[in-house]
Amino acid sequence: MKEAPLATVAVLITILGLAYALWIDFKTSIQKKIELKQELLRQAIAFEVHKHKWLESEKVGYDVGYDYAWIDWNSKYRKDFVRSRKIAA
Repeated sequence: MKEAPLATVAVLITILGLAYALWIDFKTSIQKKIELKQELLRQAIAFEVHKHKWLESEKVGYDVGYDYAWIDWNSKYRKDFVRSRKIAA
């Protein structure tokens, strides 16, 4: 069996090194995109809970509190809200 010239081996190692670096960069960018989408979803949920708190407080005439608003919004609207965000994304 004929051995590959040393230059060919060096080129292959360089190509594999570049491919690995590009893969790591791609994987990192995908990870960052996922983390960004998760953070945006958390912020959107917080906004919706604050809006829900305001609306519920207006209905009853006093501040219902964030904890009540979060529990109420979570039980009534979270599932559909998250589902609609995942479809839109």
